[in-house]
Amino acid sequence: MTGQLDYHSIWQGPLYEGVDETTFHTEAPGADLFCRCWRPAAEAVAAVQLVHGMAEHSGRYRHVASVLASRGWVVYAHDHRGHGHTAVNRNRLGLLAEKGGWRHAVDDVHRINEHIGGEHPELPVALVGHSMGSFLAQHYAIEHGERLAALVLSGSDNRSDLSALVGSFLAGTIARLRGPGHRSGLLRHMTTGAFRRQIDDADSQAAWLSRDRAVVRAFEDDPLTGFEPSAAMWRDILRGVHFIGRTSNRSHVPPALPVLLMVGGADPLSDGGRRVRLLAEAYRKAGLRDVSVREYPLARHEVFNEINRTEVLADLVDWLASRLSSGEESGA
Repeated sequence: MTGQLDYHSIWQGPLYEGVDETTFHTEAPGADLFCRCWRPAAEAVAAVQLVHGMAEHSGRYRHVASVLASRGWVVYAHDHRGHGHTAVNRNRLGLLAEKGGWRHAVDDVHRINEHIGGEHPELPVALVGHSMGSFLAQHYAIEHGERLAALVLSGSDNRSDLSALVGSFLAGTIARLRGPGHRSGLLRHMTTGAFRRQIDDADSQAAWLSRDRAVVRAFEDDPLTGFEPSAAMWRDILRGVHFIGRTSNRSHVPPALPVLLMVGGADPLSDGGRRVRLLAEAYRKAGLRDVSVREYPLARHEVFNEINRTEVLADLVDWLASRLSSGEESGA
């Protein structure tokens, strides 16, 4: 059943005139995926699939979807397992699955992509992923890149497959000894805690996300954001990062697939954008012919929620418009 979602008031805001917002559910093995759709006033000319990051939900991209839909693109997004309204209850927040969580998460992205293809078989589809969602998007492009007309990665990374393997082993050991749902202070210290420590004037655990204090307060006040990821979730994410970091896997991305990397120059996750520049070079070495980088000096991790988000969204729209205008998929 579709219907209007009663958003947490923090993320409410006016949509562009004519943009219609609905929600629906899609069944998946072991999960009931909560999905959102934003339709333009006129007939859609392209489709965009948004993939959100860790410890947040797709509702935080309402302003992004509104801008994209106002340009004539139909936009879809879902809440991952262990996130948002897909989480069975508060105890499920932060746990993709006890086993095989990353595989499930990638398959969920594919399930939504197939739904889009079924609803709009004639439209080119762009995949836009942020942070953990960008890792899922990288993985998806390796396995199903021929289904995409464009790929956008925000707040991404290019960890070596070895470092990710070591991290996944540590998280997996903690999950095995303490249980998959265990929240580890050590893992927090090594990840989000380390990101916060790189912000000189941090007055909040979430200060590394954005310079916009209203965004940070909203993140802290929203009951569906900022939760502590489980050891199993860290294990699964790092296994995914290990997979996408392997050169042999990246070589399966179609060389004609256009890729846009968007990053803040003060994003701790990407080492101030350095790792994203390395990712761009890795894609070029893999044979991709259209790889662009947009770096925003002083911006932190969430460029779509930064104080210069109007500039960021304008860049996103312009780039997508230039790559989706042909209405053809990238192919192999």
